[in-house]
Amino acid sequence: LLKTERQRRITVEEADAARKSLQGLPLVTEATPDFDAVMSLARRRGLTYYDAVYVELAVRLDAALATLDQAMMRAAEAEGVPVS
Repeated sequence: LLKTERQRRITVEEADAARKSLQGLPLVTEATPDFDAVMSLARRRGLTYYDAVYVELAVRLDAALATLDQAMMRAAEAEGVPVS
């Protein structure tokens, strides 16, 4: 949100409203990624470590991945992760 705000794609008020909406969601956080699995996935699929964390987590939790990033979509699908 901050990056988008700084790029002037959204206003400060829109960023604050989005943050407040996100705070109301029943989110569960994953404290520590599996470093070896993430590195392996990043190397195998040509992803950044950051992007591979999300794909690896979806694999591990048997969850769908929500993304518009084409590389992440291809990697997720190759790993058997549904993409929405």
